[in-house]
Amino acid sequence: MINLDNPELKQLAKVLQKYNLRHTVSRLASLLTVPSFHANNLRVETLVHIAVIHCRGNNRPSLKVIDRWLNDFLGNTSVNYAEDPAEDVFITNVRTPEGNRRLFEGIWQSSCYFTQTVIDILCSRQVTPELRRLLAPILTLLKLSDIVADRVGLHRWHSEPSSPKGVCELSPAIRIVDRGKSVSFTSDELSTYQINLALLDPFILKTSSKNLLCTETLGHTSLERYPILQLGNKLILALPNAVGPAIRRFLLDRLQLMGGLPTFAQLLDSYQSDQVESEGISRFGNADSAESLSTDDTDLPIYDWLLKVDVNRYLHVVLLTYPLEPLHNEGLDSSIGYRKKTEKTLCAYLNRTVNQCMDSPGKIDGTTLLLTGGLGGNCGLSFQNWSNRWSLSVIHISDFLMLVNDPDQSIARFLKFIKQKRWAEDQGVKFPPIIGDYTLFCFWLRSGFQIVHTELSVSPGSVLLADVGYPLNVRTKCRRTLDLHLIQTTNGGLVDVKRLDVDTYFHSLTARPIYGSINHAQAGVLAGAIETRRGPSWFSLRLRQKENGFRNHAFQFWNGFIDLFYRVVVEHESQNSNLQSGPIEVCLDLTDVVMPEVDAEAQPATEFVESRISVQNRTAVIKLPAVLLKYFQQPENIGEKYVVKHIAKALIRLHTRVVTDFDEISVEQLTDRIVNDAGIRVIHVLTSYDRVEQLLQKHNKKPVMLAPEDFAFAKLKLSEGCLPSDDVSNLDSRSACNSFLNKVVAKIWSQIRSRLKTLDRASVLRNLLYVHENILHDRNRWRRTANAVQALYGPDDDVHDTVHEREGMRSITDLATRTILEMAICECPESGGDLLSKEQLDELIAKAALMHEVAAHSDGIKNKLINPPIELHQNGSYSIEHEFINTVIEPFLKAYATDDFGEAASKYHTQYQNRPSVKPVEELYPEDFIEAFETEFDIPLQDTVEGFAEIFELAKDYNQIVVKTTLGEIRNRLTSNRGFSETKTNAFISAFSLFHRPKWDSTLPGMTNRDIQPWRYSRRMSMVFKPILVFGKQDTDVVIFGVGTLQLGFHYLLYCIEEGYLPQEFFSSDTMRSFIGGITDRKGHDFTVTVAEHLSTNGWQTRTEIPMTQIGASSDFGDIDVLAWKPNGAILIIECKRLRLARTVAEISEICRRFRGEAKDELFKHMRRVNWIETNPSRLNTIIGMPVKPNQIDQRLITNIPVPMRFLSNLPIPNDKIGPLNDVGV
Repeated sequence: MINLDNPELKQLAKVLQKYNLRHTVSRLASLLTVPSFHANNLRVETLVHIAVIHCRGNNRPSLKVIDRWLNDFLGNTSVNYAEDPAEDVFITNVRTPEGNRRLFEGIWQSSCYFTQTVIDILCSRQVTPELRRLLAPILTLLKLSDIVADRVGLHRWHSEPSSPKGVCELSPAIRIVDRGKSVSFTSDELSTYQINLALLDPFILKTSSKNLLCTETLGHTSLERYPILQLGNKLILALPNAVGPAIRRFLLDRLQLMGGLPTFAQLLDSYQSDQVESEGISRFGNADSAESLSTDDTDLPIYDWLLKVDVNRYLHVVLLTYPLEPLHNEGLDSSIGYRKKTEKTLCAYLNRTVNQCMDSPGKIDGTTLLLTGGLGGNCGLSFQNWSNRWSLSVIHISDFLMLVNDPDQSIARFLKFIKQKRWAEDQGVKFPPIIGDYTLFCFWLRSGFQIVHTELSVSPGSVLLADVGYPLNVRTKCRRTLDLHLIQTTNGGLVDVKRLDVDTYFHSLTARPIYGSINHAQAGVLAGAIETRRGPSWFSLRLRQKENGFRNHAFQFWNGFIDLFYRVVVEHESQNSNLQSGPIEVCLDLTDVVMPEVDAEAQPATEFVESRISVQNRTAVIKLPAVLLKYFQQPENIGEKYVVKHIAKALIRLHTRVVTDFDEISVEQLTDRIVNDAGIRVIHVLTSYDRVEQLLQKHNKKPVMLAPEDFAFAKLKLSEGCLPSDDVSNLDSRSACNSFLNKVVAKIWSQIRSRLKTLDRASVLRNLLYVHENILHDRNRWRRTANAVQALYGPDDDVHDTVHEREGMRSITDLATRTILEMAICECPESGGDLLSKEQLDELIAKAALMHEVAAHSDGIKNKLINPPIELHQNGSYSIEHEFINTVIEPFLKAYATDDFGEAASKYHTQYQNRPSVKPVEELYPEDFIEAFETEFDIPLQDTVEGFAEIFELAKDYNQIVVKTTLGEIRNRLTSNRGFSETKTNAFISAFSLFHRPKWDSTLPGMTNRDIQPWRYSRRMSMVFKPILVFGKQDTDVVIFGVGTLQLGFHYLLYCIEEGYLPQEFFSSDTMRSFIGGITDRKGHDFTVTVAEHLSTNGWQTRTEIPMTQIGASSDFGDIDVLAWKPNGAILIIECKRLRLARTVAEISEICRRFRGEAKDELFKHMRRVNWIETNPSRLNTIIGMPVKPNQIDQRLITNIPVPMRFLSNLPIPNDKIGPLNDVGV
């Protein structure tokens, strides 16, 4: 750091001698309250120190003078060059027994965390009265800090951009004279703030300490220990950003005098180990905990936990306890080392733990995560004897706690980052040790998870550099998102709270002042508060102690209604400005509420039981009736209105204290303003008659989605081995691009296959099917609640953007998962393979998703939808033109998601219908459909339905959504319970099962490569149509299936056959092929007639399916689907296309290829007819009965569904004339 006797500072010191101490220090100190100078704190602190040492004159510095000191004098010294970017927010928050206290974080490492640690320990029951007496001065100094923050208008977690090593722009807007008063306090002001001057005395700089300053070094100066100057009857907080460090040094001084350093060190070690365990280790909920190795030879300064966080991965969390003496003697940022013997023993212990884990069966890997504890200091261990058999990372305990509390699952990502960093190091990439892992992690987050960015090669000689400013944005986001602070309860106590809805999909929710109480949650109570200017409004639930069926759903109820409670509070307070301040509480008493049976018929809510409201001590308790949930079994939001009405009544009674002669009209008005939209639903009590849906709901888990960090990692070194030479930087020709992309696809497939060859087949299939099942359930849940989502969040969020983003992530994960399933049934060994880990699961999904992306790029290049060049990057990744993706694929998919979501919302009421009747297939499908089905699959359709029903019964008996059984059990159940013959059983299994093959990329007789390539559609080897995964043909062979996958696949097959959406070559029987041809023609004709009828009802005259030969053209011109005209001479030539919806990138590309208007494609044929007619308009005269003018001829391409061609550019037909009837202006 900076020595205050540095010769560079002498000239400035001489200048400052002419200036008044009080005015100079107060004005300079006030600059430490300016957020834009955060990165320049070192320069300002230096200037404050020099002023304190040397100022003795009468001059008062102006803003211009201070500007010269900072920029001209110090701007050219080592002080300026020593500045670093800010690493944390400007203002943090410390939770104390007296309330929240704002702290100027400065540039000290984790100042807020260490200050909070001191407060928590001194407030604990374990400390002696003598130690507890140290709390009063500390709280008084924190109060002073909070007052200064309040004076300058800074709130907790405030942060602004700031730049080191540059010019400090001192704007007149700073108002330096007035701002200087913000850090100054007169005796009268201290009395007004109820601050006891005597309690600040331990932080006031005395003459003896001031005399030492000129020989001290920033980071451990007397002014940082005593940051208050007493000048006459005024106090100046000379270093507002040193309040945290001053508290720690005050504590260490007192402990040293009392001989209490060892005792406090034990309390500190215990506090931090409990913190790591309760906040950190508990986050690894699915980890298997194992005992660490014991050390008999010596006591090590550690607490540790060995966790098996995955089937093949260990995490050794080691809390390194720091001694306090070096901090007291050498400074809070000093390097903490240990005796060589201790360091050697510690390293031996860590290595022994690694060896024990690595020597266990399987391919084991792991990470040792060393957390540095204490009250400051930096790790001085060299780890020269580290075995390097797995990764080692050192981070501060404060950063670890931030990682585990981050709603973005940062701890899981941090472990992935550590593994990727180790891989890069193994490739020869260097990471300077001076840049800590947490800083590199933040850089990795900000750079799109690129452990080696595009300008660096993944090879020896590459060095990754990142400045220390990257943690700022990560810490700021985490702190603001959680907003951990104190709120007062109705009994006067203070409780820790943090923001709810931190992991929501809707951005408007993340900033709302809705908080959950941590203290209540630890006691098993659901309570939260709405924090407004008036004060906190608490919302809690009271539940029956014994299980009554509702307790498992209590959080969902509370979380839903605290949202409506927030709206009631905000609305009521906006209409009433003179409400009494202070905490109030509304408690819903649900002790009598019972859950209806899952398949019970919904009963209409015709009578309502009035709830009782009792008010006492600013708390209103609403006693809700046992039949409450019946009110939610309706398509209207009757239940929400009922509860909100009682909440509104309770809230008004709390504020007005009126019990009798209550104004019911105001209650009704307030209720109506909150839930006037019938779509506002927070509780959906739906009766389910579907066994599959019941199972999915029962085993519902948060779905696994494509991990962007794995997707980015999969791109590194992607081009290696796929280029004609190593010195190629761009691929400019279409053929070169296609050749490259095809090789990349083959390379990714080879990587996937190599991984699958090492993994147990059943383990892979089961885990991936769970992913698929949970995605299906997540999609269904969003659709079922679509109406409520639009009503609740539509006014404040772009719901359609959110829906599109969520569905996009589901779709790519879904497609990747099915791809790996189809590969794994072939490539994974049945025995001898490793169990699939979560890490490998993410890796496989990412690689499959990447393979689909590259294949889509290849199709785009081939079909001239994407243009060269391909730009090749140093790290092995590549970039490609995104115009087609940005202008066609994304808008089309968003439009489809919006329409689909809107349709789901419109059907919300249908979910409350009673049990549907079960009809035989003869009543559902025509005779020719049933005949074709039996001919194709060698089993009657009704028997097929019975067969699937039996499979679902099997899943129900297993009580699993993913079932592992045997072929023999399925055969036995079909024959015993459904009366199937052996022939019928084998036909059912053969028709709907995907069997193990020796190689995934080898086709069966009669199949083509198109049938297995997962980016194609209408594939005969797709598990969509063959959802039962079978290991062989013997009764003992394993069978695995997912119930949702099974149901979806069978329903989709029937739908595609019924609608004629599968090509004839998909089927093998002539009967089915004939049926598909016939249904396609019939449906196409019916669609053409529908278009014509629509036009007829809108004033057009029409004719359909007119051969071009009828008007004099040759037969190769085909037919006009619809010709429409009006008496005014307007003419429409309409091409009707009945298409299957394109859902994937490959399908969209294929549809666009067919309709580009290029030679011999489907749009070209239409345009050829239009052009011929425009050239020969008179040929239409005899059909429409009047002369035809060429300039009155128009055209349309009308489809039965939204189509991506509508978003293409440079088509021979305007985009607004393509699409469904309602979208093309006819």
